[in-house]
Amino acid sequence: MRKFDGPSTWTATTTGTQTSTSTQATGVSGFSDFAIGEVPTFSVDDVSLTEGDGGMTNASFLVTLSAPASPFFPPSVTVGTADGTATDANNDYKTEGPALITFTGGQSSQVFLVPVFGDTKFEPDENYFVNLSGASNASIADAQGLGTILNDDTAPTVSIDDVKGDRGQRRSDAGGVHREPLQHERGPGLGRLPDQRRLRDARRQRLCFGDRHWPRSRPRACRRRSPCR
Repeated sequence: MRKFDGPSTWTATTTGTQTSTSTQATGVSGFSDFAIGEVPTFSVDDVSLTEGDGGMTNASFLVTLSAPASPFFPPSVTVGTADGTATDANNDYKTEGPALITFTGGQSSQVFLVPVFGDTKFEPDENYFVNLSGASNASIADAQGLGTILNDDTAPTVSIDDVKGDRGQRRSDAGGVHREPLQHERGPGLGRLPDQRRLRDARRQRLCFGDRHWPRSRPRACRRRSPCR
């Protein structure tokens, strides 16, 4: 394929009759030995960048031209970013463009910078796009570059510590903590609050329970038989 190198000078020669003289005509053509359809093309690459824990880092996208630019017909293209899973609103990166970049004589590449912001939040890798459009004096071969922000933060962990309880507590089958009545909440001589069987045993053994410890639900008959009254 031959290079699109702008205009060139051409010459045409005519031969007259015996009485005429030779003349030459010159003109300007936009193409020199140039086949139709063989125009230079633009493309943009993909970039991956680790975000970091803070501050700003530039992602460098390389916009390339398939042949050196002509000094007479400089190629140009519009470049701009677009959100993906990474967004400008979430401070993942900063929107750039759309901006027109022009390739001067002999240039075949230019760098397009996109600022990326770091953080300490654990999240999946995120992406955004750099798009090419509106090419002049060239066509577009690869219209979109993919920018990837690589997460470098550690996933959070969950842990549980051990608990040392007192004698008034015991673990239940469900894994929780079941609280038993403490000693000062029990009746004297009884392991737990009195139930019907313990009341019957207390009557049978004629135990003495002070009013401060005996529950209010004590039967009157038991209070009358109490040796402490």
